[in-house]
Amino acid sequence: MSLDQLADRIVAFSETGQSTIVLVTPPEFSLQPGFYSELVNAIYRSSDHAAANRLNQHGIEIDFYQQPGGLRSIFSDLRTKRQASRIQRTLNRDASVSVQVRWTAILGRPSSDGPIVLGCCDSGQSLPAWAKAVELSRRPTAA
Repeated sequence: MSLDQLADRIVAFSETGQSTIVLVTPPEFSLQPGFYSELVNAIYRSSDHAAANRLNQHGIEIDFYQQPGGLRSIFSDLRTKRQASRIQRTLNRDASVSVQVRWTAILGRPSSDGPIVLGCCDSGQSLPAWAKAVELSRRPTAA
């Protein structure tokens, strides 16, 4: 799936209010801030007039979803917080719309009159019923 196809899917799901798209990666894998910058700009490009107005008014919310864990998760939590901060700084500089990056234990729900919500987590997290996982891996898979 290309970045533009992913952006189209995120916009479509957010307009219907059905699901929050969640990018799911292996635990040892992290996407660079430039990926999120390109994805946010692709979401803006793929938006029709109504969605573009919504983006300009409410922006995009990126939720780094991590369920509360025990002692083992402390290092993972610190890494996720640091990554979210780096991504926020990059998006503040490069994104064409307002973006809020959150580190959270509660994944945002879609709403047709709020920000477009995109979730991110590692494959060890269980997702709520309203979330739709998009599995990302290091190797491309056949389409």
